[in-house]
Amino acid sequence: MQRLVYKTVWLGMAMSVCLAAPRAEVKVVRSPLEIGTALDLGQVVKGVNMIDSSVAIHGLMIQRTGVSLNQTTTVNDRLVIKVGVGGLFFYGFPEVKSNAQSRSIRFGPGVGQAQGVYNFGDIDHPKALLQFGYFPYKYNPDAKNLGEFLFRSGTYPGYEVTGGWSIMNSALYMASGLRMNANFFDGKLITDVNMFLEKDLEPIYDLSPGLVVTYKPADAFEVGVGAAFAHLIPVNPSKLNSKSYKYQGDSLYRYIGDTLHSDAASMPYTFKGTKLMARASMNFGALMDNPYIGKEGLKFYFEAALLGVKNYPYFFEDRMARVPLVFGVNLPTLNFFDVLSVEMEYRKWDFRNSTKRVGEDNQSVWRVPEVQILDTTYRSIGGKEEIKRSDNPNLYHPSMSKDESARAAQAFIDSYDPNTNPSGGLGYNGILVDPGQTVANTQGNLKWTVYVKKQLITGVNAYLQVASDHMRGIRYESNTLDFETLTQKPSDWYYLFRLEFGI
Repeated sequence: MQRLVYKTVWLGMAMSVCLAAPRAEVKVVRSPLEIGTALDLGQVVKGVNMIDSSVAIHGLMIQRTGVSLNQTTTVNDRLVIKVGVGGLFFYGFPEVKSNAQSRSIRFGPGVGQAQGVYNFGDIDHPKALLQFGYFPYKYNPDAKNLGEFLFRSGTYPGYEVTGGWSIMNSALYMASGLRMNANFFDGKLITDVNMFLEKDLEPIYDLSPGLVVTYKPADAFEVGVGAAFAHLIPVNPSKLNSKSYKYQGDSLYRYIGDTLHSDAASMPYTFKGTKLMARASMNFGALMDNPYIGKEGLKFYFEAALLGVKNYPYFFEDRMARVPLVFGVNLPTLNFFDVLSVEMEYRKWDFRNSTKRVGEDNQSVWRVPEVQILDTTYRSIGGKEEIKRSDNPNLYHPSMSKDESARAAQAFIDSYDPNTNPSGGLGYNGILVDPGQTVANTQGNLKWTVYVKKQLITGVNAYLQVASDHMRGIRYESNTLDFETLTQKPSDWYYLFRLEFGI
């Protein structure tokens, strides 16, 4: 049944475009080919390698060169087709002194967009449009780096993503699917009804509907709300449930071997869930109309998201631990810069922002603490380990709570030094901490970004981004994004310069 629904949705997308196509003479207008280049140079000044503590990150250089070609074609003034391709020359992560491959320049080709947009109503002022294919989707025009987490995140677990193949100017979601946009009251109220295909991390191919509403009664004020129903229409329902962890009452179980399917009394964790978003902005620069402040100067903006409405034992007990709060402001620059923004994010993390369990094991839970303790005991019952939730335990080691796990992991971060102590050391209460296995909140609750843009001449822009965010490096072995973030604590940070030009 799920496969039938899935095929029906995509068939409807194709039919909607075909039926809307005019039968009269075709008028085709091709816009000039757009060619763009971005040169990135920066450095991770301070960071932590959570995969291999023997490889230092402090001083890791960032050097990337991106190229892009984009072609836009308009058919009968209503259908706009956009196709873009490009590539990225980059150095992988981490750089290992004994491995020349890790220090070799690499190349990754890609598709930047492959979309169509059909406009309904008046051609100059369409009342609605249908966007379909592969396209960038951005609901928060103010977000420079942090935010946009309604789609740039997981649900269970609620991991967050910034950067990626493009570290800068990437506060958006590359969507695959369709978007139906409509505006009302002279454009003051805008609605987006989305049907996106899950494509980044397992389980992929599922359909996730969403709704985003924006209301702008005046130039100086804007609010928006949204909801996303992650994995609502699964292709393979069996992949929605965790294979190793289930709960029953106050007990939490980690399953061993093939005993999972024989225990029908326990409930599995699931990827399926609902995410909510709310945002607002107030632009005092638009009210003042001062040339030195600018139209976007003194603009304050805010975004909050709830990554998973429903609570589950142990991993997802506290909704506030699933709420990222982002605050930002555009500062006046006396016309020296085009944009100068500062963004701060706060989230009460219970676990580290890791995608390892999702990407590697297809598990809808956080990566569990696996801290090494000399005296470890398990309570094994019929091929599964039972841990009482009332004790707020560490999953593998009932003698250790989540708070203790957090302090142990933090002790490693605090003791880490690439020169004198590259392997960390004894952490909290004499517990030997393995940095590649600990998963509690080692990154702290605060993230921040300073973003600057300056147009040098027509067609040439310069950017600077200084941040401690959720950026992940590109692994040199696989050309895929790492499971762990490069900047864990607020004191970890990087800077990146970009020179962007094109015609």
